[in-house]
Amino acid sequence: MRARSFFLLVVFGITSSAWGQGGKQAWQAEWEKTVEAAKKEGKVVASIPPSPELRKGIEEAFTKRFGIVLEPVLARGGSSIRRIVDESKAAIRYFDLHIGGTESIVKGLLSEGVLEPVEPWLILPEVKEPKNWWGGHIWVDNAKRYVYAFAAYQTASLWHNDSLVKAEEIRSFDDLLDPKWKGKIGLSDPRTAGSGASIWAYMMQIKGEEYLRRLIGQKPLVTRDLRLLTENLAKGRVGIVLGIGYSEALPFIKAGLPVSALPTPKEGLYTTGGYGNLTIIKNAPHPNATKVFVNWLLGKEAQEIFSKAMGTPTRRFDVDTKWARAVGLLPAKDGLTLKFGILFTVASIFLIGSSGSAQTAKPGGQAEWDRLLEAAKKEGRVVASIPPSPELRKGMEEAFTKRFGIVLEPVPSRGANLISRIVDESKAGIRYFDLHIGGTESIVKGFLPEGVLEPVEPWFMLPEVKEARNWWGGHLWVDRARRFVYSFAAYQSQTLSYNSDLVKPQEFRSFDDYLEPKWQGKIGISDPRTPGSGASVWSFLLKTKGEEYLKKLVGQKLLISRDLRLLAESLVKGRVSLTMGIGYAEFSPFIKAGLPVKALPIPKEGIYATSGYGALTVIKNAPHPNAAKVFINWFLGKEGQEIFTRAMGEATRRLDVETKWLKEFGVLAAKDGLTLEQYHKMENQSEEMIYNVRDPGAALARKLLD
Repeated sequence: MRARSFFLLVVFGITSSAWGQGGKQAWQAEWEKTVEAAKKEGKVVASIPPSPELRKGIEEAFTKRFGIVLEPVLARGGSSIRRIVDESKAAIRYFDLHIGGTESIVKGLLSEGVLEPVEPWLILPEVKEPKNWWGGHIWVDNAKRYVYAFAAYQTASLWHNDSLVKAEEIRSFDDLLDPKWKGKIGLSDPRTAGSGASIWAYMMQIKGEEYLRRLIGQKPLVTRDLRLLTENLAKGRVGIVLGIGYSEALPFIKAGLPVSALPTPKEGLYTTGGYGNLTIIKNAPHPNATKVFVNWLLGKEAQEIFSKAMGTPTRRFDVDTKWARAVGLLPAKDGLTLKFGILFTVASIFLIGSSGSAQTAKPGGQAEWDRLLEAAKKEGRVVASIPPSPELRKGMEEAFTKRFGIVLEPVPSRGANLISRIVDESKAGIRYFDLHIGGTESIVKGFLPEGVLEPVEPWFMLPEVKEARNWWGGHLWVDRARRFVYSFAAYQSQTLSYNSDLVKPQEFRSFDDYLEPKWQGKIGISDPRTPGSGASVWSFLLKTKGEEYLKKLVGQKLLISRDLRLLAESLVKGRVSLTMGIGYAEFSPFIKAGLPVKALPIPKEGIYATSGYGALTVIKNAPHPNAAKVFINWFLGKEGQEIFTRAMGEATRRLDVETKWLKEFGVLAAKDGLTLEQYHKMENQSEEMIYNVRDPGAALARKLLD
């Protein structure tokens, strides 16, 4: 095929010489040192495009390869970038890097001075050497330092429902003006940065302003919600869509729905890097983990994952991209020659005003729930702070989005970390999170005194959630006011575990057995000085065994860590034989892998009862109130509670959810074996118990361990 020249959507700069590279031993030593330091940092936080397939692919592959947690935050570029800038101004260091489209980066991040030069973060020769990249090293920014473009392709941004529109009917942009397509065209909103603005500006450059006026006369459906736009195409509400990409179309294509890319019109199409642009946030909180991730991302494995998930062909020569032609994409390295410059700038958008000439979504239905759903879909997403469980995040995100077509953006982390951030953002006037799900101590001490919570009950709408008879114990609350912290889980937890290759369960009938000399240096415990399961078991031991017992336990030279995954891994690998304060959610991956970790029988002294991570709060002035209300009613319904219980190994109080299977993993659901009186006697997670029992326990822990 004869190669075609291409123009980039923005100004790309190309380096003419390779970045400096030291000798083999030098870069290897630097890499090994960086990986070791990265593992101590434990995680990297990346703002990425809104693709569940991308998130799953890079998260699983990166964590499997390096043992470092990747925390991906999914959002369209504009919303992520506003948050990053706002947090930077408020001195909140959360994000390490951003991957996304160029316009929002150029207009949002570059102008605010919040980016680091990319070059110093590159170590591996396969990444640093320009010969491995089509076009060498290509930059988006004029300084050729801050925005690295790792993808380049000619995009399919025109799509049709092939049950309604024949491909041969659209040979030119002029064909879109045919009267028969009036009210049958969808358009990604060109007033904001993104693919809609790209195709709009391209049409402005090649067809002119009058053409765009006539196109608006076709009464297109204009929305910023790309999934909604694609869904309208798949369901035949529109026949043609402009400004969506492969990543939006992919789920519908896989489902066998009639969504296909139109052939390139005679006027051609613009060429772009799509979402394939990398930036690094200034003062990244996890610099070594970021450096490991950046080098991995720009390597062969990750570029294959990114290209496939996003339909954004990489510029790496060693990655096959010829598959992209089948979905209407032409990778630059497979058919274009390098010719760069300014093709056009994004035009000033003024034709789509408030006059209502464009088609808009209308509220449907009279019932309160239907009105709520309509409003929620317009908001487009809900942001939930959740416990650090990949299985929970995946399960909720897929099920909720599939059911309602609303994006769930889960932000997983241990409670104390996220709560501090939410409080800081609230004080700075930043409205990002809608709700928080997590453990009670960090909520009681972090949220309640700061006055950042809304009463929960007004957010209940569905009878299956509102009616107390559907819940074991009725409606239970953590806070004294019985308004702000709703407890949807209750169980007797077994947080005492052992390596079954090293320990026999019959060796532990009582907590006194932990004091045997042979277990010195062989016991791990979640740090009891901070809120969490370690503090729970520690305070229970103080209450039942006393201070002298805890002094002797500390004399066993405990492995103490706040990193629950590290403790779980230490047990599995035999570095310790026993652990305290780690639950099913942390051990689940190892149990599923058939590794030697099991729960000990409940000792003769008993064990505390708790709600674990099963507490729900709503953040004051939630930015997506309707979507948050939809999520809360779904989450507290049968489907949401089944997902939570399975993922976390923490028993819901819903009477219609099966929980007896948890006994196999050392968890007794309150509704399967406790009376309400027994639960209240043994629980240590309410506001009252936190201050009366857990606080003295934490004070003793600091005294003995600091």
